[in-house]
Amino acid sequence: MARLLDGCFDVLLELPEAQAAPILLRAWPIVETLPEPRRAVLYAEVLVVAGHFGRTELVPALLDALGAAVRVVPGDQLDRVLDQSLRALRRIGLRNEIAELLAGVETTLATSTAALGSNLRARLALAGGLAFLGDTARALPILDQARKTLGESMTLTARLDLIRALAQAYAQAPLGHALGGITELAGQLRDITDSLSTNSHYCLSVLHFVESLVLGITSDDLALGEAGRRFVEDDEHLIRRRLHRDLGGSS
Repeated sequence: MARLLDGCFDVLLELPEAQAAPILLRAWPIVETLPEPRRAVLYAEVLVVAGHFGRTELVPALLDALGAAVRVVPGDQLDRVLDQSLRALRRIGLRNEIAELLAGVETTLATSTAALGSNLRARLALAGGLAFLGDTARALPILDQARKTLGESMTLTARLDLIRALAQAYAQAPLGHALGGITELAGQLRDITDSLSTNSHYCLSVLHFVESLVLGITSDDLALGEAGRRFVEDDEHLIRRRLHRDLGGSS
């Protein structure tokens, strides 16, 4: 059901409002019937659809549901859920609501019993959100902690996961900090190897590592900066609203 709803919410963005709105109103309450760890990302997707069509009357209830859902996500899944939820909220420019969500997540992380690696990756998603809001003073210490942790002994999988989370968080930081941090991450290549792998042609771990750096460097968020992101978000939203208003009027 979760996968079905995920696809449904994606399709709604392509429909005229007259067709999409009734489906949205029927579909989004179903999210509450799903297992708790699956709800947060779907609530964030519903927020994108609601904002896309200007259904502001749904936003308060959806934000409450999203906040509650994020707080009960298991620690080892929180980084992924938080990252996807924040990405969805950024698409519709809900900056104040992002700040409220992050405040709740900070409280959750403070009492989390998750393993150190999972907790740190979740904190990096939090740092990316803080950097997106311009609160670099609170974001940078988390980035520095993760950078120092890479100097410790850990499994290759844990190292690759942490590098990717750190590169994605750097993509939200000011340009100078971001490029400097990602450049430093490149030095981790010496610790990346598939020496025990049976693959005879290339190292999958090295490809994963390089991909993480590329995703950070080529991120639209990093290229645009904070002012550019705000302009694109506002402009994209207005264009989408105009297109759907025109399509809805002709259907």
